[in-house]
Amino acid sequence: MSVKKFKICDPLYDYIYLEEDEIKIINHFIFQRLRYLRQLGFSDQAFPSGTHNRYTHSLGVCHLAGQAFDSIFNKNKWSLSSKKIENFRKLVRVSALLHDVGHGPLSHSSECLMPSLSQLGLEKYLKDKTDRQARHEDYSLKFIMEKEGLYDILKENGIEPSAVAQLLHFDFSDETNFFSTEGLDFLPLLRQIISSEFDVDRMDYLYRDSLSCGVKYGLIDFAWLISHFDSYTHEGKVFLAIASEALYTLESLILGRQHMRLIVYFHHKSASYNQMLKNYSKNCNWRLPTDILEYARFTDSQLFEILRNDSKTNEWAKRIVEKNPYLRLYEAVYFKQNLKTRDDITFLKQKLENQNINFILIDSKKHSIKPSKSLPMSLTVYLKNKALNTFYNIEESLAFLNLPSRTLKRIYVCPEDFSKAKNVLKNIL
Repeated sequence: MSVKKFKICDPLYDYIYLEEDEIKIINHFIFQRLRYLRQLGFSDQAFPSGTHNRYTHSLGVCHLAGQAFDSIFNKNKWSLSSKKIENFRKLVRVSALLHDVGHGPLSHSSECLMPSLSQLGLEKYLKDKTDRQARHEDYSLKFIMEKEGLYDILKENGIEPSAVAQLLHFDFSDETNFFSTEGLDFLPLLRQIISSEFDVDRMDYLYRDSLSCGVKYGLIDFAWLISHFDSYTHEGKVFLAIASEALYTLESLILGRQHMRLIVYFHHKSASYNQMLKNYSKNCNWRLPTDILEYARFTDSQLFEILRNDSKTNEWAKRIVEKNPYLRLYEAVYFKQNLKTRDDITFLKQKLENQNINFILIDSKKHSIKPSKSLPMSLTVYLKNKALNTFYNIEESLAFLNLPSRTLKRIYVCPEDFSKAKNVLKNIL
């Protein structure tokens, strides 16, 4: 029996094809909520057309995940039944579809307003019981594993929620491995399609964010890259491998991501708003809801309504609502060895403090070219030399990853003191 397909027009891929089970999940009100969460938070303050949402991004990641899966499994002749391959593919696509379902208003910008992890009641699902501030991945886990969320709709469509949780949350504690078959563990490979240094999530958001913002930095040849996806089996585990013919495209992806981080995601205007929201979070008496149904109804508009109400008594809410942000006074780029630049920042801060000028300091320490430290070492991606059929840790093959980390630091001052602060800066340069 043929599977009914649905076709959605998309500016990146022309058409995205979805199956009936996927449409049922997409039509659930929890997923529909993603229509009302801006993908780039406050970035529209610098790039007015960058107002696209998590909904379209999630559809795109699902589309690319299917392509990546097909590219890998068409190259390898494992002794897997067609049913098992079909189940793996379905899990990967649905997991890709739901990878951002736990985001809060304005996406990453509002994570400073999330409660502590212990308040979400996720202890039974997590290996590490250490309390910390919750992240959007934790809310995604809550949506997937709780009946008030997506648990029932997944079950009704033949999808095991625990399997989706294993793919999306690295700390998920369920020991049942849905991905072991024929003596091989496919969990690392299927995770890496969605979460790795070269995952389809990054491919879609770099492409989509670049087009929406009107910049070129994330326009990489992703079709070429995905066509060179392969696998590497080591000690019974299957990992993502990428053929060496795509090495330069890989480098373009890493550099493109770095440039998008510094030029778009860390633009001085949006960074100012993000910091003001963080400062607001330290001075307000509420956090995003822990109840899954309340959270599912909390969108960008709800956040701005709260900020408008609090703007009468909270300076940071007032500045955000009235579009009166702190302004960039000084920006410095330095490497670890360049301590003089770091000392210049310290000296300027002291001078501003002496003049009673209000300022905030923002740095780009999270915007390193180095691979993400949040990903487990067990998710290493490999580079494949097809001629010799040999495999290498991909980080060893990308020499420029060993360049010194670059840090960008900025000092912002309140607009009322900006002229005074410029004089201070002029006198010390």
